[in-house]
Amino acid sequence: MIELVSEIDILELLSILTKSYLSFYFVLSVYKYEVSAFRLLISSFIIAAFMQLRAKLNSPTLLLDGIVITVAILLVKREFSFKEFVKISALYGLITLLAKSFESLLIDFIEPNENLLSMIVCTSILLSVFVLKVVLKLVANAKPHRLVYSVELISGSATLKTKAFWDSGNQLYFKGQPVIMVSAEVANKLKLKNTLKIPVSTVGGRSILDGGELCIKIFSDKKSHKLLEVRYCISDTIVSRGYDVLLHKEMEGV
Repeated sequence: MIELVSEIDILELLSILTKSYLSFYFVLSVYKYEVSAFRLLISSFIIAAFMQLRAKLNSPTLLLDGIVITVAILLVKREFSFKEFVKISALYGLITLLAKSFESLLIDFIEPNENLLSMIVCTSILLSVFVLKVVLKLVANAKPHRLVYSVELISGSATLKTKAFWDSGNQLYFKGQPVIMVSAEVANKLKLKNTLKIPVSTVGGRSILDGGELCIKIFSDKKSHKLLEVRYCISDTIVSRGYDVLLHKEMEGV
């Protein structure tokens, strides 16, 4: 074991670690999952270290590969549903295949030395991410937008089920976090404790609205839902639209 560790190529280790880190970061960003730099670093290091040691093993197996990659994927996120695991695994695998293809093409064209190889690894990931983002954007633009969702708002022990409108014009953020809007009626029913003052810019000028934090379940069907911890602000102007909750533009199709 000591011999295996001593033969590790540090440059290659860092290249694989960087590639894995960028891949995991992109996957979590696509699905709008929380990103933990520490978790990504641990998962990426596991894959990078294994790939280095794998080359030294006498008879590595696909089963061993699968176990290590599964462990690495399970560490990138605190909690998993089976569906989330499948989605993350599939997209990570697709990025890995695309990156390997781009990497081979770049190596054939450039014929790099060792100093350029690590740059090519990162470039292959960036190219893969760019291609996938373009494809995902085209797919998203091709399908009709769903505007109305069943939601359940949760604040402490209080819950409230209602309908929410996905508002593409809601681009409100507070300290980098998307903000939903709720009516005063919803706030009263949930007995929300407003702990934040959220600045809002409208056509009428700039104002400060009461707000805070709560959890929201957004249902895609009767059984499937996404649970999010969000910031909210209270606005009576949304009642005129016929809904008590306005979702943020980032929350489409969650």
